[in-house]
Amino acid sequence: MWHPSTTETTADVGTDAAQQAQDGKAWHAAQTAVTWPFMVAFLYLLLPSAIVLACFTRYPILVAGAATAAILWTGWRLGQIPSFNLSALVRTWPYLLLAIILAWMSGAMPPFAENIDWYKHYAIFNALGEQAWPPQFLVADGMATLRYSLAYYVVPALAAKCFGATVLPLAIFAWTTLGCYLSLLLAFDARARSSRAALMLGLIFVLFSGADIVGTYFTGAFPSSPMPSMHIEWWSYFGELPSAVTSLFWTPQHAIAGWLGALLLFRFPHQGVRNAGVIGAAAAIWSPFVAIGLLPLLLWASATTGVRALFSRSNMIAAPVLLVLGALFLTQGAGGIPFGFVWNAPDVIWYKHAFSPVVWVLFVLLEFLLLACALVLLRPASKGIVAILCSFMLLLSVFSGGAYNDLLMRASIPSLAVLALLCAQALVCAAHSWRTIPLVLLLLAGLATPYGEMQRAVRGSRIKDAAAISMQDVLSQNPALQAQYVLPANIAVTVLPPVLDETRLTFTTFGNADFDVAGRRVGSATYTDAALVSQTVDLPAGYYQMRATLDWEVAAAEPVQHAAHISLHGKVMVLAIPTSQAHNKTIVKYFYWKGGATSISFGLGGWSSGKGAITLKQLRFSPALPPAARR
Repeated sequence: MWHPSTTETTADVGTDAAQQAQDGKAWHAAQTAVTWPFMVAFLYLLLPSAIVLACFTRYPILVAGAATAAILWTGWRLGQIPSFNLSALVRTWPYLLLAIILAWMSGAMPPFAENIDWYKHYAIFNALGEQAWPPQFLVADGMATLRYSLAYYVVPALAAKCFGATVLPLAIFAWTTLGCYLSLLLAFDARARSSRAALMLGLIFVLFSGADIVGTYFTGAFPSSPMPSMHIEWWSYFGELPSAVTSLFWTPQHAIAGWLGALLLFRFPHQGVRNAGVIGAAAAIWSPFVAIGLLPLLLWASATTGVRALFSRSNMIAAPVLLVLGALFLTQGAGGIPFGFVWNAPDVIWYKHAFSPVVWVLFVLLEFLLLACALVLLRPASKGIVAILCSFMLLLSVFSGGAYNDLLMRASIPSLAVLALLCAQALVCAAHSWRTIPLVLLLLAGLATPYGEMQRAVRGSRIKDAAAISMQDVLSQNPALQAQYVLPANIAVTVLPPVLDETRLTFTTFGNADFDVAGRRVGSATYTDAALVSQTVDLPAGYYQMRATLDWEVAAAEPVQHAAHISLHGKVMVLAIPTSQAHNKTIVKYFYWKGGATSISFGLGGWSSGKGAITLKQLRFSPALPPAARR
């Protein structure tokens, strides 16, 4: 984009001044015009978020009005948006090809394998596709309402509602492909000098990663039990900065929102600042952490364009409505999220807390700081934006938020996207020079991470019967995440007379412990996984209420694990008891059983290890009917 020079000298100063003023207005108009890539990406972010807020809050008319106003106030005018240049659009085929490959390999469509996060994705898609909105279901503590950042999920789920569940995989694939394509189009537009250059730009962007293989070598943190499917990015133990491929394959809702939000602000700063509040509000319904991660890009864009653009109608009227309603929706019943300094943070779920200042320094260097230095060496003009992004990621690395340090993983995505864009442009557009060598070497070292993710997609096995996965299944495996996904609902559950109780059960021993079969007691002075297991019983498929009265004084071997349990032996964890003690305690839990033969088990550990003693005094299993089943 050309800007008139202020250093030109001519004989006719008056004429030149008028011409320069006219050229300056034309340049400013071009900078501030709303282009069709900006508008399509803006709508891709906003419309699903508006659908979620309209259907999951009590103010659909207010949401519709604010969203409509935001679209009209983007500065969009039908006559001002350039028409589609088909020849220019055709030249973007490398971006479309890369988007198709990425979305396909993420597991959205066969034959590539999904990773374990797709159990959660399928559970949400199934709940939205099968039930009225907002979906309700039984969890361990009773009825609950789905409450999550759902914007990524609603469009494919609507397709499944309208055309049947069989179209869901294709809808997920198409929706993810469109998001990836728009991200690459925003990053590099259609002006690459050749298809080869466009392909190189896109490849560098999507394969961008820190040098995790180097950090893994120094810390010896290659993936191992109990999480053999994890990627090498967890070598620092306290957190990770994900590669672009990792973000998309595991959490497309975070990745796409982070890429689009960042690029709307970075590539279109004038339009982005005028609509920053709406972009942030929309991104929050995709991913609240990503919305936080847009702040350094907003700071840079505001400094570039001037803060006056922040006081637009969109930011002052439409955005506050969407932000407030979004905040109310996302925070209701969410409970406490672990937050603190990284050196005081609790254990990550599958790793013991092992913070080391030396590892932290190595993490900062290998994940972004060395890349940033190599980039500035090659492209000194980028030092301002690079300094802002690195300062923000440095700040993120000091704090820990969420059980998996989600704050660091997800809020870093926008900054990493812009670093990837700058690195791609610097390498593809730069003349051959020794200055390219450090950046090339660092990016080559980073290839190990996306290679590992793609290798798992090729060599792994697809999830069987994805249509049968439910939120009950997901939350029963990890009840600690319940507050993140659902809101308890004050809806009565019909409980039928018991079909099974302790008088009908005959127990035998499992594992090593001090057993009192007659007294229904399991005790051990050392950590063990041991239980009393009943005979085989047949339970029909459906929801059940478990009511149990117990005494216990138990301790878990690992802080993030439980010490004792009641379960359908080896199949469903009904009650997980952490390190604690209680006397004559009655507990009620709800669970779903797929039907068939099983055994009732209680004792120490249970997929973990515990010590102490637990005594079962009373046990009842009763069918439970949620409202949908009573109609």
